[in-house]
Amino acid sequence: MYDASAKGRDLKRFCTLNLFAPLKRIADGSNVPPPHIIFKASGFRAMDNWDQKEVKEYHPGIIVSFQEKVWADACTHMHGLTHCMSPQNERLEESGEKGVIFEDNLTSHKTNKVMSFWGDKLPCFDEPTFLPANMTKMPVSHCFDEAGPSNLPINSDVSIQHLKEYDYSKECCRVKIILALKDYNEKKEEARLRADRVRKKKAQAIAAINTVSKPH
Repeated sequence: MYDASAKGRDLKRFCTLNLFAPLKRIADGSNVPPPHIIFKASGFRAMDNWDQKEVKEYHPGIIVSFQEKVWADACTHMHGLTHCMSPQNERLEESGEKGVIFEDNLTSHKTNKVMSFWGDKLPCFDEPTFLPANMTKMPVSHCFDEAGPSNLPINSDVSIQHLKEYDYSKECCRVKIILALKDYNEKKEEARLRADRVRKKKAQAIAAINTVSKPH
């Protein structure tokens, strides 16, 4: 990424994006956690233990931490959970709801310390459900864009710098995605119609029973 705090020069910094996103954004956006960005440093640091001149240049809607290998290890992940998900835990507590979490299958996300953190600090969430290993999670909206690419990388081992060298149009092309979406919508509509038929039959049966049991 380009560092906007680097005045007068184009400076690139490698980072990891530790991101949580809701399946559906509510109108006021209050269920959207801030992104957590991890930069390189000699060891773990939070924003309050970093150059404050640089920190002032950060967008106010992000959380930044630092780690020696730019990894989302257990420490940086829990830091992100604290600052990104604690407000969501409070929101769920106020509404009396329970949150469901799907996470990628990183070892650092599954340590005993992290799992205990969910239960102790974020009790309004169920224990995370981990997606199968090597399953890439990338947005597919660009596959529907006529001006955008028509393929989507599926190999999680491919670094982002080398994606242009790969062509996955056969595995995950725009046409396949549209067909899968159509099939999903058709099955959803079929299930809705089936439920409507069941409700109508139940209502008719209740009406028939009420008619028979009416006093003369």
